[in-house]
Amino acid sequence: MRCMRNNCADDATSALKICVPATGYPIESHQPISIFLGVKICLKHAAEVTAQEWLKDNRMRQMLTMAAAGRAAPDFDRAWLKVLALNDPELLAYEVLTNPKN
Repeated sequence: MRCMRNNCADDATSALKICVPATGYPIESHQPISIFLGVKICLKHAAEVTAQEWLKDNRMRQMLTMAAAGRAAPDFDRAWLKVLALNDPELLAYEVLTNPKN
């Protein structure tokens, strides 16, 4: 699989998950909202991409706000991206749950 960023010819090695803490709470005190982005990229691009780049999309902000329903509002200014290797157990478990036929 090729990197999905900017017509890159390198092999994808990583997946991205956006993590957003709750407004007014220390990150250590709760489980931030997180969404796998469905993007597979190379290590070079994984080092370059930022959470704020993804949060420019209002649909992403809406999804994260809906995920926070009943909880404190998401603090988009403190959001970060988690880069996971394609063989990371967390990513593999997510992929099995969302696509059980594979």
